Amino acid sequence: MVRSVFHSHSSPYSFILPTPPPSKGLEIIAPHVESLCSLLRNRVYVPKAPSIFDHKVEEYLKNLSDPVLHHIETHGATETLLGGDAPPYLRCLASLAFNLSQFFPGACQDFAVDEYQQSVALHPQKGLPRTRIRSAKRHQIAVVTKCTQTIISQMRSDSIERIVDMGAGHSHLSANFGEKLGLPILAIDRDSDLLRTSKKLYSDIPNLSWHQACIGTPREDVQIGTNDMLVGLHACGSLGDQLIEKAVQSGVSAVFLVSCCLQKLRPALPFRYPLSDVVVQDKQLLKLLKTERRLLGVTNRSRNASQTSTQGRVTRYALRKLLGDHGLHFKHGDEVHGLSRHAFKHGLKYVSEKIAEIHQINLRLSEEEAGERMEAAAVDYRAVRALSVPRAVAGEILEMAIVLDRAARLEEQFHTVRTMRVWPESVSVRNQAIAAWN
Repeated sequence: MVRSVFHSHSSPYSFILPTPPPSKGLEIIAPHVESLCSLLRNRVYVPKAPSIFDHKVEEYLKNLSDPVLHHIETHGATETLLGGDAPPYLRCLASLAFNLSQFFPGACQDFAVDEYQQSVALHPQKGLPRTRIRSAKRHQIAVVTKCTQTIISQMRSDSIERIVDMGAGHSHLSANFGEKLGLPILAIDRDSDLLRTSKKLYSDIPNLSWHQACIGTPREDVQIGTNDMLVGLHACGSLGDQLIEKAVQSGVSAVFLVSCCLQKLRPALPFRYPLSDVVVQDKQLLKLLKTERRLLGVTNRSRNASQTSTQGRVTRYALRKLLGDHGLHFKHGDEVHGLSRHAFKHGLKYVSEKIAEIHQINLRLSEEEAGERMEAAAVDYRAVRALSVPRAVAGEILEMAIVLDRAARLEEQFHTVRTMRVWPESVSVRNQAIAAWN
């Protein structure tokens, strides 16, 4: 059995210990690029195996039981593919994912939840909640605050004069920094409405200020200096890359970034362009990491594999088949524009009526026909789920590769660079982080 890389006895300070350099992780990937690219480009839409799978791979995947599929969707496929009788092709893929995961050791444990003080969430005068913050978000805020404190403790006392929270959103993290770190805090976000709300929530924190800016664009007007530390908690897509580049170009003293939603590129960017010299100078790695927007969507993982969510995906599959049978073909994903994901829990008849209204089309469906279509869709979609397992593993490898590319870029500027997982996936699957300091 494969042991989780999130060690239950890990120390909150363990990430300051030496780990293999990120560039070594990228070197491990290079020989497998062609295979990974083939997997990523062969999305499974129908219950038919891609041509890149031989008969043994197809048979193994289709014979996975429902409990095993559920386990894979909840915990990932690596343990299953390495621990069972998987064909060599799948074992090799899982082995690569496992080897890369060793570059992301667990850095913190549940200590952070207990240390999170409610003061930042309460109005100091009225003692009432400023706003509701989910427990998972509180956990993340606490961990990032503790990691930031740890990094600062490794540096000279005068190295950090200000912390800059990039993509601050509602500024919950910025406010926690303001109350706990005793340094000036600058919260930056491009959304003026979010910043306006943030100021109402946290205007009583004297060392917290706000600035509206879109980092990495010609209109950016924020000044970042050598005594700043840049922090990003779930800095989505392009913002994560821009934070790394801003850190290198401005010569800041430290960085802490938790990556998120890598597929969220700016509209003008057809690709996610690699950052590090080790990738730019390697033709094989460049094939993988100069990544098309549509392939980045594979990294949009979720560990939400409840019966309700699976049924919702079956309903969506049935809807797409229904539209196709009526001669209505949409680009994948466009067929559900205008519907929330919660709509699918109401069943096929309900969503077909809503789609008919949105697109002004005729999709009459009786309860009996809706039931028959759902039964057929459940059989087909189960095969789609099983055949999609290798591509999901390739997506996890791509996600780790992008984080390692960012970390390798920081290696070019900083004396110390660490990659890690900062909380269990039960808190958030978006748990891969980079710390760097001089």
